[in-house]
Amino acid sequence: MDSKRDSKKRRIFRLISITFLCLILMCGCGTFQDFIDAALNESNQYDDYGNRTDSLEPAEASSASSGMSASSASSGSSSPEEPSAQPEMPVAAGLAADGTYPDGIMKVHYIDVGQGDATLVTCEGHAMLIDGGTQEAGAAVRSYIDSLGITKLDYVIATHPDADHIGGLPETLGKYQVGMVMMPDVPSDKYTYKLLYDAVSSKGLVPVRPHVGDNYALGNALVTVTAPADSVYENTNNYSVGLMIQFGDRRFLFIGDAEWPSIQEMMNGTVDLKCDVYKCGHHGSDTSTYDSFLKMLLPEYAVISCGKGNPFGHPHGKVLGYLKSCGVQVFRTDEQGTIVAKTDGTDIIWNVQPSVTWAAGSFENSRE
Repeated sequence: MDSKRDSKKRRIFRLISITFLCLILMCGCGTFQDFIDAALNESNQYDDYGNRTDSLEPAEASSASSGMSASSASSGSSSPEEPSAQPEMPVAAGLAADGTYPDGIMKVHYIDVGQGDATLVTCEGHAMLIDGGTQEAGAAVRSYIDSLGITKLDYVIATHPDADHIGGLPETLGKYQVGMVMMPDVPSDKYTYKLLYDAVSSKGLVPVRPHVGDNYALGNALVTVTAPADSVYENTNNYSVGLMIQFGDRRFLFIGDAEWPSIQEMMNGTVDLKCDVYKCGHHGSDTSTYDSFLKMLLPEYAVISCGKGNPFGHPHGKVLGYLKSCGVQVFRTDEQGTIVAKTDGTDIIWNVQPSVTWAAGSFENSRE
């Protein structure tokens, strides 16, 4: 009995010894390491969600893995895909093609044309020209526009038939792309007016008539027609196109050469006339600026476009007195040349300091 138990123990011992020896041999020969690698490789056959990745066909793997191309999926390559090129940064919004105008800025250029009128308004890559001075001054207006790199005028406004306002426009229209021309419906046999009509027709354009309350966009600026309200006036000055241009919180008013009949209509009209900058009507004549009118406008600044030593006595002393008593700061092209107001919709910055002379024109009692 004892011999049998001993024999059984020896067999168990030999079995354990053989098993232990096999394990040692397996480790020494690398077989055991291969076993470990196989186990790790098996664990890698599952994705982060516990799904087997080797169960997908190549096309399925391609659609299931957005970061791997179909070719790499079918080949089983584990090398990472090269990062895609970064997209180009977009061009800043609001810039003109040549980068001339910064985003969020409007500039009003009161161009010095001597005894006449020409104002260029630029806003976020768009441009509006209000009158063009005399025929002789037209070249200076075009030179100024060229200096800003402008090739297209979205709007050209011919306020009324007087030559000191529209004389330079026919050649100007011929030089630039023009989106729209606005002219009042006024009977006139003046030669300069006929030239302007011919120039508009040669561009294939039909003049747009102003209607009070009509709105137009100039970039993010809003342009509202304030005059003329009537269709028949004795004096052609009263046909003048009036415009309120608002950018952000800042408002700029233009009335051409409008006189009391048209001004009364504006004061009694529906368009809010409160403004920050008032371009004095009729070059500072007392036929266009009145104390009651100023008190309705409440401007902080006024701009007068007139020629030095002009024969009409512009600006008239009465007008300067109204402006001074209302605390309005005045800029004058006869004293300061071209005047530029720049606004971001909140602040207004000028290229020159306000005039401090309060000097009336040399022919105070003269009339046109």
